[in-house]
Amino acid sequence: MAGEHGAAMVALLFLPVALMAALTLVEGAARSGSAAAVRLRLALLETPAPARLALLGMLVSAAVHLGLAPGHLAEDPALGALFVLDGAALAAVAAWSLVRPRAVWRVAGAVLLLAGVLAYAGYVVTGAESADAVGVATKVVELAALGLLALPGRLAAPLPSRHLGGQTR
Repeated sequence: MAGEHGAAMVALLFLPVALMAALTLVEGAARSGSAAAVRLRLALLETPAPARLALLGMLVSAAVHLGLAPGHLAEDPALGALFVLDGAALAAVAAWSLVRPRAVWRVAGAVLLLAGVLAYAGYVVTGAESADAVGVATKVVELAALGLLALPGRLAAPLPSRHLGGQTR
């Protein structure tokens, strides 16, 4: 895997390490009595599995885009800035899903994911970029996350909560 795509794969390889470190820190802080960590842990545990998988898909996309950003910034600063913005926005929405349990995070995530898929398709169709394994795989993850965000009914409903008032995630 050449240059910029190698950097994206390295960023993706660090994602599970970063997630495990974050989860371990939250768990340790919650066990130590941190009210904020207890709320965050509870929010994660009460988030339905499809929403957690969508959250993971957004983080995968964010890691790939942020890993690709330096290469794009060097070649085309405007495109590179869009990669940084997309990666940061996806990570922010993923965090938002846990700290502000409102259904609107799903809409924001869906808009970002759909915009990324359409932008890539536009670049490939117009010949500005050729389809490659990293791009196609990332778009497959984004489409899966988009599908999970769109799940209706009981599959997407939050688990009952006495602490968060049963608000939709």
